[in-house]
Amino acid sequence: MTGPRAELAATGCPGPELAKLLYRTVAVIAVARNFPHPAGTTYWDETAVTETAHSLIDGPRGQKRLADALLRSTDETSFARQLEGAAVNFLRDVARATDQGKVVLRVTEILKASAEFSAHGGKPPRWGLVGGPEQPSAAGLSDLAHAAAMEPHVVIPAWGSDRRDPPIADRASLIRILRRIFAAADGGLTAAEAAAAVAARLDVRRSPLSVEVGVMESLAEPASSGDPATATTIAMEAAAMFATLDDRERILLASFHLSLEAASGQLTLGRSQAALLRQRIVRRMQIALGVDLDDAGNPHGGDEDMMLTAAAVRDLCIAWVEGRT
Repeated sequence: MTGPRAELAATGCPGPELAKLLYRTVAVIAVARNFPHPAGTTYWDETAVTETAHSLIDGPRGQKRLADALLRSTDETSFARQLEGAAVNFLRDVARATDQGKVVLRVTEILKASAEFSAHGGKPPRWGLVGGPEQPSAAGLSDLAHAAAMEPHVVIPAWGSDRRDPPIADRASLIRILRRIFAAADGGLTAAEAAAAVAARLDVRRSPLSVEVGVMESLAEPASSGDPATATTIAMEAAAMFATLDDRERILLASFHLSLEAASGQLTLGRSQAALLRQRIVRRMQIALGVDLDDAGNPHGGDEDMMLTAAAVRDLCIAWVEGRT
């Protein structure tokens, strides 16, 4: 093994080399793009970087990020760039969720403290104007956001702290916006629903959307399928996926072009059992490679390299079945 990609391809799980690359990638991107550090930390120290890096690859979504980076790369350099892209998207999603969460907390605080609004019960409670309709609102977010946008006077207080985020608006402005939102709602809204309309009016997203030039290299364009390195990678990834299939799955994938009755006969399975297994295979291809299979088992609807990988898996299954017979 010569690097993080080779380590991951050989073992199928993160190892020391990948950990080093992952920590370095998260640290550089987080600081360079000024992403907010995790709650409970004061800056992007080792704890913050480690916690975020582990969250990036944790669970099914994290495993898919690693699998995508492996499948879409051809060498250690392109793998590192794919990992950069995954880290940027992950940190951006976390930042946006954090921003929205702060708006929900602020709106909830105002709803509870102001005499103009009252809770109508429920879990979570629905809010509205005092004396207003109590039934759940049928208004959509676009209608509520449009109503919020009609409030012309919004005051953003001056802010000099570099440790805390500035207020999204002053209290009086938020109350005026909420009045318009609840009037348009014509019914009760949860604090989260009201906050979504407030956020649309104030554009409170603070997560960075661009990066300073020269801080990180841009993601590499996918290599052409005619490139020898890409062909080698496709063959390796197809072999790795083929190894995860059991005998029945290999037979069904090889016989995908046959009718369901013929395929089920090869396995001495009932038609419904064979249909279920076929659905599972299709789902695995969708999750692992992002492609669909047509009635003949040919991949379509995905990235070119991913479709070539799926076709290579099918060819390996066909060869395996022919070798058995």
